Amino acid sequence: MEVPLKTKFSVFNGDETSKHFLKMGGFSLPVWGFKDPGYEKQEKETTVRPFHFLQWELPISYKQVTLRSKEDIVRSYTEKEAVEEGRKMAKAELKNI
Repeated sequence: MEVPLKTKFSVFNGDETSKHFLKMGGFSLPVWGFKDPGYEKQEKETTVRPFHFLQWELPISYKQVTLRSKEDIVRSYTEKEAVEEGRKMAKAELKNI
């Protein structure tokens, strides 16, 4: 197993904000959550749910936009820690075979 001494990855830090909209065609009318959270780095997740009346789908939808704050983390190992981590990964891989 090969383990790099420095690894860079992104993680969520737990801060999240939701905005709610009524969507009509291509236009979204904000209903709740007007303020911009001001996260430096963020990930945006959009969920759209159409409204139904009996079996018909109406031209109005509910749209929720979730903004999650994320951070870049750099993990560094010493040579001894990298060897230990490599051994753990090798054992886990052998158990899966």
